[in-house]
Amino acid sequence: SSGLVRGSSPSTTSSVWSVSPAWQRTAPGDMSEFRGVSSDRDGRFAPAEKRLMAKMKFPPHFSQKCDMKKVALEVFRPWVTKKVTGYLGMEDDIVINMVMAELENEEQPEPRLIQINLTGFLERNTGAFMAELWKLLLSAQSNYKVVGGKGIKGMPSELLKEKEEEIRKINEGLQERAKKIADDQEKQRGKEREREHEREE
Repeated sequence: SSGLVRGSSPSTTSSVWSVSPAWQRTAPGDMSEFRGVSSDRDGRFAPAEKRLMAKMKFPPHFSQKCDMKKVALEVFRPWVTKKVTGYLGMEDDIVINMVMAELENEEQPEPRLIQINLTGFLERNTGAFMAELWKLLLSAQSNYKVVGGKGIKGMPSELLKEKEEEIRKINEGLQERAKKIADDQEKQRGKEREREHEREE
């Protein structure tokens, strides 16, 4: 994976970005308005955030909040990795880690803000990526449950179905392999019986 991420922010066409430990995008000059922080933590972001959001269209389900304390976030990394790799044509750890950090650093992330922050990296794919990601997060939140007084973080139903299908295919493959081994062994025993019968004659 590259140490530098190629891309541009919504207001600049060519810049080299570096990602800080807090995964805030920075560049030479006054680019604080594009740092990945919410308006309540950085007053400088609010005006730019409002301007950008006013120009962009977001899906209706972005209005639903997601409580990350109810989400099993670790199951999302493979999905994010697969999607980002498909969009960029390479496994870029910086972009993948940035997506995960956006979700890990907030109890209730703002999907519109995340989409703005990712636009310079995923470009035209950002909207579709965020729409699908947010649906999965809301699904995971809905699957949160309390058992014996202990909260069990939820996993998205879609990923659970994919995992079940993957396990089913693996089991089918193992069964086919076991059957083939059993058939080969039976054929071998048949040949041995034939040779033994020939020797007796």
